[in-house]
Amino acid sequence: MKDAKRSFLGRIEPKVGRVLFAVSQGRDMTKLDIKKETGLSMSTVLSAVEDLRKRGLLTLETKKSANGGKPHSAINIAGDKAVYGVSYKARTLIASALTLSGERIASRETYVSDPACSPLRYVEEILRGLEKSAPPPVAIALAVNSLETTELAASLAKKYDALCFPTGNVAALAYRSLWETGESPLVVLGIGNRIKCAYLAETCRVTEPGVLRCPVATTRGGNAYERILSLSTVEERLRTARYRGVYAVEGDRLRESMELGEYARSLARSIASLAEETYSFLAPRRLFLYGDYLTEGFFDRVRSESRAPLERLSAEKEDFAVGAALLALTEGVFKR
Repeated sequence: MKDAKRSFLGRIEPKVGRVLFAVSQGRDMTKLDIKKETGLSMSTVLSAVEDLRKRGLLTLETKKSANGGKPHSAINIAGDKAVYGVSYKARTLIASALTLSGERIASRETYVSDPACSPLRYVEEILRGLEKSAPPPVAIALAVNSLETTELAASLAKKYDALCFPTGNVAALAYRSLWETGESPLVVLGIGNRIKCAYLAETCRVTEPGVLRCPVATTRGGNAYERILSLSTVEERLRTARYRGVYAVEGDRLRESMELGEYARSLARSIASLAEETYSFLAPRRLFLYGDYLTEGFFDRVRSESRAPLERLSAEKEDFAVGAALLALTEGVFKR
């Protein structure tokens, strides 16, 4: 196993889950191989293998030795099972399927053109599309923030006879980071109009430390972000340095109300202070910072203001769905 995956193995408390994880990271493993990888007794390994075989999560074959010796067992992860992750980001709903080894099999995506339309309306449709190119799921994680997500998760659990978890994008990134590094506890701070903190130790806890003023469009009546500027326009302005300040609305026009440098310095100090408090209070081994507008230059500014050891976390839209699927795999398969 790779070092990160070996470290992850130590986090799995259920012995059956440790056996399953060890098998998922190998090929044609023998019971003795599993015993060495997990550190469990042979009797525990034998019992776990039989349990997992009955549940259809692994296969057991008897193979002849190449040198004509005694036949041996060849134990592998089941290839006819999968985990699904669904995420919603920038009006794009994405579903990804992973094997029980954590490898991506397939993805589907749908663009939700109407901002007033709940993306939950399209979840079952996109999962049906995913089923055409992936095995049925044993666990599903929904990183779709909505009041109805819990209700939909319960419905999907019955439909697929699978565990189903409501979660969020920042939590999904925390599990993706866990699988990449094998280290915990870890923290992901998601910086947007709202700040979210995902703390992953034995389980994942998500909190909202605060709200940031929208740096795009504000009015006396509230946020005019969706009405005035699209996300793509905002990203283009920020990334090409054509953004010069905070936009305020006068009538049907936008005007800049704060010089960008002043705003960026103030924002960097606020995020740096929050990161320091998070690091002091939670004491994670890794502290990641993520945000839609967290450019490399702005991250460097935040890091220079903070005494906490920050790491920048980048992600494409599909990474959120993959992270959600890894959450489903971790909590719904290996820890059960």
